[in-house]
Amino acid sequence: MVSFIDEIKTKFKVILNDFKVRKLDIQVNYILVILHYIDIELLYKDICEISDKSIIKNIGDSRYIPTGKSSFDNDEYFQFIYSRFSPLRADVETFDNIEEIRIYLIDHPTKYFISI
Repeated sequence: MVSFIDEIKTKFKVILNDFKVRKLDIQVNYILVILHYIDIELLYKDICEISDKSIIKNIGDSRYIPTGKSSFDNDEYFQFIYSRFSPLRADVETFDNIEEIRIYLIDHPTKYFISI
């Protein structure tokens, strides 16, 4: 049985591939950051819950993530998660405010960044 996290990551990877094919750099970087932060959150799950910065929680129900079959659906979903009113975007932008995660990111640098 596929876990909830694996289902989310699989759907995001399909959306990511659609954005890569269409050469949409901001969308690609944003999805890569979300996938990277999901992995970090799994390492520091208790700390993220205490600080109320759960990326996974703010993604919500995986039923609402498009399957990646339609570019229109992918674009609509991206607009939803990239909106300045989205709780997911707020947590992505402030995720490194958690001291343990900041230290992890310094020790494990990534080439991905958020373009805002």
